[in-house]
Amino acid sequence: MRGLGFILTVVGVIALIASYMMDTTLATADGARVSNVALMADRQLYTLMAGMVLVAGVLLVLFTGKNLSGKDDDDQK
Repeated sequence: MRGLGFILTVVGVIALIASYMMDTTLATADGARVSNVALMADRQLYTLMAGMVLVAGVLLVLFTGKNLSGKDDDDQK
């Protein structure tokens, strides 16, 4: 599970960077750029989802694979 946490963390970071790099403007006929509300909403959604994946990955890395009893797995056999 810890390996899955690392994978989710990396995917979350990459998706977060990609969502911040999204262009939310459109070119008009005269060459000006105007903001597009639908593209802004998509960017917000992608940022939120990437953040959730990142948090899930970090939580998996932090809270899985640790033995809370203080004993090694070999000691419990």
